[in-house]
Amino acid sequence: MNKLEIPQFGKKKESSNRHIDQILNKTKEYIDCSKNAERELNNLNFKLEEGEKNKELIKCLSKLSDLLNKIEITMKDKLGGLFEESKRLIEENRLIVIENCSLSDIILNSPLMEASLMVRRGREAAVDSQKLPKLDQAIDRLDNSMKKINDYLEILCKDESILTDELSKRNGYLERFKGYFKDNPKKDEAGKNEDKLYPTGAKKIDFFITFYDVVQGKMDEEEFIRSRQRLPEGYLKESL
Repeated sequence: MNKLEIPQFGKKKESSNRHIDQILNKTKEYIDCSKNAERELNNLNFKLEEGEKNKELIKCLSKLSDLLNKIEITMKDKLGGLFEESKRLIEENRLIVIENCSLSDIILNSPLMEASLMVRRGREAAVDSQKLPKLDQAIDRLDNSMKKINDYLEILCKDESILTDELSKRNGYLERFKGYFKDNPKKDEAGKNEDKLYPTGAKKIDFFITFYDVVQGKMDEEEFIRSRQRLPEGYLKESL
């Protein structure tokens, strides 16, 4: 595993720990919100009468409750382990964490933070059965997002150098592939804007996993071309 030596200056260690704690606290807030959402869903499910009328709704709410529980466990276990590893790297002067790092951008702006919104949709579907299909679709999207974030966290758990990238850079691992991204027309000499058009938030994960799979040899050139057609538009150069 590559070990990246990073010099420490002044209060960099203190600020790095503070940034990690900020992400951790936000994550704990989510976990608490998820627990409350799960309890509310179970209460809502309990109040619904058994029968053909509510059969699909009960099934849907149970599916959502199970998914929120799975997300809660993943966030607690995997992120907890990553933050312990990050603290160790900081203490050994091998990592400087920046505010608004890539990991923070991905996790804190992901659909996983929308537990309360999903509960509201559940309540609406309980009142109006016509909204049930939209709730079911939203659950499937959340499940898909969960799988992608799980893959992302698995990679960070395995590769210290990528974890370092994700915590020490605004665009993390993707900056290794900056030649693939379009130039930012709003770039300025003062450096306030990125020189490349990188995706933000949860959109980063699709690009992250695609480039990781190419590097790992899991995707050849033809598969990469097909895969990039499924990525959000507007970021990659037309010809690579």
